[in-house]
Amino acid sequence: MNSPGISHSLIFRPVSAILAALMLITNFSPGFSQDSDDIFEKWDEVSLLRARGEYSEAITMLEGIIEDYPGDGKIQRRAWNLLVHTKSKAGDREGATRAAREALENYPDLTVNTSILPARMNDTYDELRSAMFGSLKVTGPEDADLYLEGDTLGTAPVSIAYLRTGIYSLTAVKSGYHELSDTIRIDPSETLTMALAMDRKRDKKWWLYRAGPVVLAGIAAAFLIAASSSGDDPAEPLPGPPAPP
Repeated sequence: MNSPGISHSLIFRPVSAILAALMLITNFSPGFSQDSDDIFEKWDEVSLLRARGEYSEAITMLEGIIEDYPGDGKIQRRAWNLLVHTKSKAGDREGATRAAREALENYPDLTVNTSILPARMNDTYDELRSAMFGSLKVTGPEDADLYLEGDTLGTAPVSIAYLRTGIYSLTAVKSGYHELSDTIRIDPSETLTMALAMDRKRDKKWWLYRAGPVVLAGIAAAFLIAASSSGDDPAEPLPGPPAPP
């Protein structure tokens, strides 16, 4: 007669085998969603197309991946790098440059893993970055809210490493100060460093601080002048009795 332990073992072994088989069939693995499995399959297909020299098909598929996964930065960066390289391998140098420029528009700090893709791609990215971007550094006034073309830039002091070259409207807002707007120019490979000079609002306290001492000094001076004048003038004699007739 079998013991309860042996009986349960015999029952669970085939169940475990069935579950393992299902996991293999469905390519299921803990921590990965169906979307992850889907992108893995696409990467494999892109690799196969590139290995066969079917660059046009690989390019079409990579462009589809870029369109289908807009919110995943890791997938986007990999797809852009492969797209640039694939266009270059296909002999479309102009297309590769356009793709690299568009990639940097979305990911200015984009680089390639040189153990997978050629290091010269990083040189290309660096050259394009130098022509496409400059930097902005606003040192003050401290705690001022900054807006670039109406979009929130941050609170001063603030630094922007990659800012597209061109002309911008920069606005500073701070409590107790008049709003300030200025036009700035970002040049390629240059860092624009600036401290904005904002004017204080002239409220009642401002007039008290600025005009108060002046008014008090004027009043004090008037008293001194009055006192000085009364002390220097001799007193007039009292009128005497009228002369006898």
